[in-house]
Amino acid sequence: QSVGHEGISLYAEAMGLPLYTGTTHGKTKQSSLSYQEEDGDEVEDLFVLLKRVKEECGVEGVSAGAVLSDYQRIRIEHVCHRLGLVSLAYLWQREQTSLLQDMISDNVHSIL
Repeated sequence: QSVGHEGISLYAEAMGLPLYTGTTHGKTKQSSLSYQEEDGDEVEDLFVLLKRVKEECGVEGVSAGAVLSDYQRIRIEHVCHRLGLVSLAYLWQREQTSLLQDMISDNVHSIL
């Protein structure tokens, strides 16, 4: 969904970790901030993928990069709750100027 996602496999390979990917077949059926399970919604594709990862790798949590998106956070938390996973959102509601300054200080290079 984001620019540069093709490079993710290189990170997995370099760290010797498995990479799980899936295709989103569903569409956005619920656009409100709340979410309830609904067949054919894109969130259910995430549920299926994370269920597989949990079963095959025994993961206990999911880390998401949401900073301000309640929409994204709520859906990830919903899926995690259903699977008994911990939802980790380390950047959630970080002040954006401070976050950007930290990224600059840590030599994160971004190309727009």
